Amino acid sequence: FFFRFVESQTTMTLRGAAQILHCAEKVPDITPEAAKLGLGLLNLAAKEIEPSFPLYKYVSKPWQDSPDSGEGKKVCVTGASSFFGTHLVQQLLQRKYQVVAVAGDAEAALKSLPSAENLQLVSAIGEKEVSGAETVFATDVLDAGLLDLLAACSKESSVKKVVVTSSIAASASEAGPMGEWAPETVPQSKAEQSCFEAAQTGSWKLATIQPGLLLGPSLGPNPGEGAQWLASLSDGSHSQVPRGVQALTAAQDAARAHVLVSETEAAEGRFPCVGQVMTYDHICAVIRRAQPSAKVPSELEDKDQEPVVTWKNSRLVDGGLSFCSMVGTIMGCCPAAPAAAASETTTAAAPAEQTNEVTVDPAKEEELKALFDTFDVDGTGFMGKEDFKAFYSDANKTEADAGKLDALLAECKDGGATQISFQEFTRLMLNSPQYR
Repeated sequence: FFFRFVESQTTMTLRGAAQILHCAEKVPDITPEAAKLGLGLLNLAAKEIEPSFPLYKYVSKPWQDSPDSGEGKKVCVTGASSFFGTHLVQQLLQRKYQVVAVAGDAEAALKSLPSAENLQLVSAIGEKEVSGAETVFATDVLDAGLLDLLAACSKESSVKKVVVTSSIAASASEAGPMGEWAPETVPQSKAEQSCFEAAQTGSWKLATIQPGLLLGPSLGPNPGEGAQWLASLSDGSHSQVPRGVQALTAAQDAARAHVLVSETEAAEGRFPCVGQVMTYDHICAVIRRAQPSAKVPSELEDKDQEPVVTWKNSRLVDGGLSFCSMVGTIMGCCPAAPAAAASETTTAAAPAEQTNEVTVDPAKEEELKALFDTFDVDGTGFMGKEDFKAFYSDANKTEADAGKLDALLAECKDGGATQISFQEFTRLMLNSPQYR
């Protein structure tokens, strides 16, 4: 493309070439590296032909998460009393935004958040409240008053972007900024389409974030649907492991995705935001490991589990967002095991030095394989070292000797620098305090 451009400088402006390359970054067939290389070459040409051309305006730069990115900026949040709403407000306050939020029954919880002096609680958000706000966050795409809120945003010139929390259920697949809509019989899909129609009348950009089922610690009075769902799998409600898969997202990752999109000027459209899609047998295996005494089903309802469907998070990942381990998130949501006796140490030791030979009885090997498979959802035979570290600390509900654990993981070579094999996983687990 660059050489064709050089040959036809008289027929294409630098501005037009930059816009084409900027769009190329969003096209699946053109890698981000190739697009950035083209922009770099174009920049060299710009210096020779048009030194004053502001090429930087057309280059997409990854989001840099900054602790003071919101200083002096006003934003509005509806649904702040919801499970996810409190997580979003927390992330915004951490970045020093001036937050106007509808508190509902979570007023006390919101006021207890760090930097709550930057929080203004109101009974509703309308034209008066959005005045002066740069971004408006609506945390429920099914909110009956959402279209009225968008109309209010269209009347306020300060509003540059509206970010709406939707669901991955609204997206049939990811194919560029808009993707493929799920059928209109899916409520979130129909609601999203109505939002994008309303956005045509405003001067602001609209972005929808599409997470899976949200999991994480509750920061307010509402535990969220994810907590209820996890409880239903461990309270004896199911006699067998259900057939099916579940898309999951850590609440903190979804909240950070909202901030990323709001702080990235060019970001608009639909953003799939799924941490991981897991089968129910994998999910139940994780819960059994975290809660050995819970009534978690082990027998499969159907031995042929549904295939794992994936949604690409490329728009968010390319923008600078990273996702945490969903296995670790699930284990972190499970109630802690009963406290150890006072005479026992409360600090988990790292696994003992590894031996070359691994001897394990068949029953324990089957248990370890089921646990390993909760991480190895793609069936590659490997799991991430960072996943193991997060799991190990969560499993012990204490902080392990990080230095020694890192040293032992560094000795695991089967999966290269970032992964471990089942053989290495077994060796580490058999030498850990909980198995010794």
